[in-house]
Amino acid sequence: MNSQDEHVSPLLDGIKQALDTPPDTTSKRAQILADISRLQLAVETPLETIYRIGHQTWQNACVRIALELGVFDMLVAKKETSIGVQELACANGADPVFLGE
Repeated sequence: MNSQDEHVSPLLDGIKQALDTPPDTTSKRAQILADISRLQLAVETPLETIYRIGHQTWQNACVRIALELGVFDMLVAKKETSIGVQELACANGADPVFLGE
């Protein structure tokens, strides 16, 4: 077992166990998310880390635009049914091509 395996195996075991019994508290969910983050850091290459961090700005901008357009509220309101880009665009006046990207 190499050094990376020694760090990854316990994280995987903890995540698998957590998935067997869904978290019922915020602190349990927070612990699972922290384990997932540690797992990602343990297995990604330095180049993947650079790409992830470098693209974070664009992802944040997209999330902010979606928030301002009310996209997430519309998705939550639809719950079990799907909603297309055209419908989202019509509901908030956005350009469907822009919204689809």
